[in-house]
Amino acid sequence: AFQAAPGQSILYNTQLAKLEEVNSYKNLLNPRWKGKILMNDPTVAGNGNFIFSTSVAFFMGDDYWREFVKYQAPVILRDDRLLVEWIAFGKYVLSLGGSSGPDEEFIAAGAPIKSINPAEGSALTTGFGAIVALNKAPHPNAAALFVNWLLSKEGMTEFSKGTAYASRRIDIPTGHLHPSGVPNPKVKYIFETPEVLEENTRLDPLLKEIFGPLLK
Repeated sequence: AFQAAPGQSILYNTQLAKLEEVNSYKNLLNPRWKGKILMNDPTVAGNGNFIFSTSVAFFMGDDYWREFVKYQAPVILRDDRLLVEWIAFGKYVLSLGGSSGPDEEFIAAGAPIKSINPAEGSALTTGFGAIVALNKAPHPNAAALFVNWLLSKEGMTEFSKGTAYASRRIDIPTGHLHPSGVPNPKVKYIFETPEVLEENTRLDPLLKEIFGPLLK
């Protein structure tokens, strides 16, 4: 895995909330936000599932999210673009667990929104930045040559520029990336390792138990 894409945890409308009011999971329990929060669906595979399972396992625990669902009445969406659109136009104040692509598009167009990681920490995903080598490839030496180039500074720089995602190499330039897509050294990240993915998969039934009622 050679890609390091911060999972978008919190997206908020800057005209409706201040940074210090929404920069922590704990702050999201403020009664002021009841009925004003959107969520990417945590019960199906995707960015929302990874963000919320990571939060349950490593940051907030399931009791927090049970309280959150009970008192804040969040609304679940599976449409990433609509999720950003509703925040940008002020229909809702903030969203959780969305994807970075749509919000960057809206920000570039001048929408009053900002993507942040909560103070407690966030997830760092490989996205599509993983390599699989076939064990019976017809030209294994050619594959090895390509992989060696891809993982070099030159290769990773070109890959990052072409995909607009950060590399796990810390010597790769990031000036071409949107700030929300650059890992912040001050943020605690849980990386998408096989062990983390296994733990997240184990939590799928719990996520369906906690968030499933919101889909009814």
